[in-house]
Amino acid sequence: MTFQTRSTCLVGAVVLLAAFAASTARAQTTGAAPVRPPAVQSPPAQPVAATKIPVFVSHTGQDAVGVSLVEGLEDALRRASSTALAASADDADVVLLVSTMNPDAAKPGTVTTAGWTLLLMKEATEAYIGGGLRMCDPGSVPKTAAELITHVEGLLKARSAEIPSTAEFEKAEAAWDEAVGQAAHTLPDETCGVKIKAAFIEQMQTYFKWATAASLVPDVRQAITAGLSYFSVDQGLAKKSQAQAAQLSQCQAEVLALKKSAGAVKK
Repeated sequence: MTFQTRSTCLVGAVVLLAAFAASTARAQTTGAAPVRPPAVQSPPAQPVAATKIPVFVSHTGQDAVGVSLVEGLEDALRRASSTALAASADDADVVLLVSTMNPDAAKPGTVTTAGWTLLLMKEATEAYIGGGLRMCDPGSVPKTAAELITHVEGLLKARSAEIPSTAEFEKAEAAWDEAVGQAAHTLPDETCGVKIKAAFIEQMQTYFKWATAASLVPDVRQAITAGLSYFSVDQGLAKKSQAQAAQLSQCQAEVLALKKSAGAVKK
């Protein structure tokens, strides 16, 4: 699927140019030096708040009312309290697919039928959030666009714990990492050449990533219990191994003592 990036344009400072022209005209009649206008600079890009979800709108369709509706959707996304308009699908956490057409080809520019699908972008897949159908005419474009984006905001709020740009996701991830870190302290750093603690933390991080990619909300306590069962050292087996190691060391010491005694007798 190809997503087309919409570009934005900046409007020139007409008032400043008019003021410059007026000051130049006065300078020609009075002999005064013309007033130089201040340098016109592009407004700085406004950073997107961390709590706003970047949404990209992908449109297929060429009907005039449909194009106006998509422009209205983009404007509503910019003004919404919980969303921001993304420049491309790669910059978005969510993609709004919109397909429009004029159901009556004999009357162009009178109405559009818009089918929409909302997708949550995952690392390896796309999770379906919602979809539907809307119809509007030129006079109802702003109202239809605003209502649809309000509906989209509601859908995203219900799934906010799965969206990386939201505070809910960051909170869930931080709680997960804290619980995993506490559990990791109960494990040895290394056993039999295997870095147990590091392996446990890596597995738990991978599990969290897979779960969120599958639109699941994992139970951290249940996951930790299962993870520890694979990495915890059997205390009984460990004590048995220590006893066997002690016996082996004692036998080796006795053999070494016998060898020394035998060597002394030969001499």
